[in-house]
Amino acid sequence: MQLLPALLGTALARFIVRLEEPKPVLLQLALEPETTCLQKSAEMDGWTLTDFDYHASYIFSTPAHQNSWGYISFNVSNPVLNYTVACDAVSSRLNDFFYGEQAYTCNPPAGESAATNFTWSYPDRALTLNQSWTCDDNPKYPARFTARGDAVVNNLKCWETFWKNNNWTLGQVYSQRDIKCDIITLPTPMKQIYGIA
Repeated sequence: MQLLPALLGTALARFIVRLEEPKPVLLQLALEPETTCLQKSAEMDGWTLTDFDYHASYIFSTPAHQNSWGYISFNVSNPVLNYTVACDAVSSRLNDFFYGEQAYTCNPPAGESAATNFTWSYPDRALTLNQSWTCDDNPKYPARFTARGDAVVNNLKCWETFWKNNNWTLGQVYSQRDIKCDIITLPTPMKQIYGIA
């Protein structure tokens, strides 16, 4: 009979030890619902233009004949969209090539519906951007948004190089002038947006 209390005491001690052991705690992570395209569009306030690159070249094949071009390219990042849109343009209009009155169409990735165009004025360092995209949160009632924004590129630092062939003969390059600018990232605020459902 003395064995039973001893066994009970041992079992009770083990039970107490087990109660004092730390118990695993299950944490439930509250997953926030994903923000919809419509919600993102309502909060959208602008774009980010990356790899903004402007350069130009003035090549004279003779003292009186030149072959000159200006180039601009950048990528458009819209916080609503999960892809970027590539924009580029080439102009041979002398002397500054881009004057802000001609719109150039950009190229979205294959299968994407964003329609984007821009204007660029090199003398004013001014850019405008227009973009339309579709939200298919409800496939039966897709919504199409169109937004417009602009920016002045105050931080565009450019430099020129010039070379002249003093021993020029016909068939050679007579002179070449190049303009190159730093490749920058350009925030472009949105100024207007509207949607059609």
